[in-house]
Amino acid sequence: TIPGPHASLLLRAYELTKDRDYLEVALGHLRAYDQYGWDDEAQNYWGMLELNGTPVPEYGDPNARMRSVHVYDDFQPVGYVDVWRTVLYSYEMPLIAAQSYAYAAQLSDDPQLKKAVERWSIVIEKALPPKTGRRWKMNLEEALPQVRETGGTYAENYGRAISFFLEAALVLDRNELRVKAEGIAREAIDHLHREDSGLFLGHAAKGTYEATDGVGCLLYALLQLDSYPEIGPPNF
Repeated sequence: TIPGPHASLLLRAYELTKDRDYLEVALGHLRAYDQYGWDDEAQNYWGMLELNGTPVPEYGDPNARMRSVHVYDDFQPVGYVDVWRTVLYSYEMPLIAAQSYAYAAQLSDDPQLKKAVERWSIVIEKALPPKTGRRWKMNLEEALPQVRETGGTYAENYGRAISFFLEAALVLDRNELRVKAEGIAREAIDHLHREDSGLFLGHAAKGTYEATDGVGCLLYALLQLDSYPEIGPPNF
């Protein structure tokens, strides 16, 4: 899913400079990942591809692999994407990838990109409600034992999911996706907002506000939701 953040910056560079080289490189990356990364039978995207486009399947016990941090193999996002990534550790960025497809679809008339937005909406919807992802699950539960009780995910993940569904609603002209964004926003507020301080936590299990957990990303997404359909620039 690394084409996601890479493409998003190229798309922004295109908007700022009007240099179509940035746009074409971004679209090339996104088209390739969609072509080779989508598993139609599973209705899901692979988290990682070989250089020849071959998906890298899950192998062994993911929790056992994550116990060791000596080589890159331990960090590889093998198998299908882990939507609700553990922000601290993760090498995969599925929600940013989803947002990048929505961003690209707004800047071009490519039907493949619109189809990819629809596919990402399926992937993320199937992964609801937001929770601890399977990759790094053991590590996160050891670091934050309260996560077993609180559930939920990081502020960044909530924010990116909200923003994606709003963008997808506009790209695909499907109001039910905006409604989906509202549902995720309500859950984010229930999990993360604290009445006593008026602040949002970075994660319900942490009990603290931390900018690195993506609170700003969540706040921007809530502003987008409030101003829909005028949602402003993408939430990157």
